[in-house]
Amino acid sequence: MKVRPLIKLADFKIPVCKGMKNKKCPWCGRENGEELMRCAGCGTELPVPPKPPVASPLPTPKFLNLSAISEVIIREEGFPYPNWGKILEQIELNVPQEKREEAINEAARQWLELLRGTCGENYFLDESRNFFVVSCREKEVRKNISKVAEDAWIKIQNALAGLNRPKTSGKRVLLLFDQTDDYYRYISHFYPEGSHKLNGGVFLKEGYGHIAIPSEGMRTFGRTLAHELAHNALFGLPVPLWLNEGVAMRFETVVAGQSRTYRDTDLIDDHRQYWTTQSIQGFWQGATFSSPEHSKLAYSLANILVGLIIEDRLDFKTFLQNAHFSDNGSAAAIKYLGRSLGTVAGIFLGPGDWEPKLVEPAAKTDASKTQDAL
Repeated sequence: MKVRPLIKLADFKIPVCKGMKNKKCPWCGRENGEELMRCAGCGTELPVPPKPPVASPLPTPKFLNLSAISEVIIREEGFPYPNWGKILEQIELNVPQEKREEAINEAARQWLELLRGTCGENYFLDESRNFFVVSCREKEVRKNISKVAEDAWIKIQNALAGLNRPKTSGKRVLLLFDQTDDYYRYISHFYPEGSHKLNGGVFLKEGYGHIAIPSEGMRTFGRTLAHELAHNALFGLPVPLWLNEGVAMRFETVVAGQSRTYRDTDLIDDHRQYWTTQSIQGFWQGATFSSPEHSKLAYSLANILVGLIIEDRLDFKTFLQNAHFSDNGSAAAIKYLGRSLGTVAGIFLGPGDWEPKLVEPAAKTDASKTQDAL
């Protein structure tokens, strides 16, 4: 599968997993197949690659043994997908209220251990205060990944302090895939049939919300992680997609320390040429974010609008708390920003009818199972 570059600048580089598909002769330098014990060219004994350490077996479950519950794990493309509705039902029936958080984390460990084993023997399951991370990185790199994730989560939590967000249970989950094909096979479970744009990472909202990132997304890990963690932090709030993506883009700058201006001046001409009275509705309703041709402009415009609202020192946090996807956030804008969304858009796009038009709820995309990074 040919993957187009998604983001050009790197801020946190992580090496790919080390493997030995070929054995290089220490004497003559010839590349040999991994099944050979001696060099096919000169006969020199070839080095044997060290075997990765075997992960310690999980302790006997205290609350719930997923392997003992019928049909609680389904497999597609070889990957395990838990039925979290059934798992939570069992936890509520059998686990005291004060122990349910612990029970959910225990169930998540069992799922992720199955997933780790499916991905390959080079993959590890690591756990920190707020995160489970499945990856195939070396030990020191894995520690760094966990630290970056913890620091980013604290910054996002602090920035969103005061918002009344639905309580979620369980630690956040990061799945870092080394093979692009494995990444797309895994996330295909959460997408409807059809063609979808490539992405550098995704927050998967169905069941136990979690983040998956392919090797391409690891080139700019700080930005990708900040973007998806922002979606994770807003999980459960009924904000429209454009606002959710705008906040995520904003956190790329705030959390990952990017100096990029939110105005995206290099795209101004593209914005002015593409957005019309008709095309702007695809932005408000969320459809343009899934367009392979125009999603870049949708993400950029979302970032610009959020930046304009914050720049004017308007009551952005109250607006975010009350904006609803059913009307694209229009009512909350009038009430808490003192202006319409079309007026805000006109600050950047110029004169025009930029107001969102109400459509049937089924036409909106805010209830999708995924939220991608550009």
